[in-house]
Amino acid sequence: MYLMSDPRPTVAYGASAPNAKEANMKTNPYYSSNPSDPDVYHDHLDCPTGQQIPLYNKVSGTGGNRRCEQCAVKG
Repeated sequence: MYLMSDPRPTVAYGASAPNAKEANMKTNPYYSSNPSDPDVYHDHLDCPTGQQIPLYNKVSGTGGNRRCEQCAVKG
């Protein structure tokens, strides 16, 4: 298990995005290691549910979980 230290936005150099704000909000997938949290992964820094996960519970990757509905709406 790899605990995340800092979920920074990931934007490839030279990549074009619909708008800069959307590109800056996207991040590598992460999920919570807390068994009482929903079994979903997040991939947006501004996801309200993802923001509630304490740093010590953030794990890099999807964990085989489905994508968070709030992240899916964001694109």
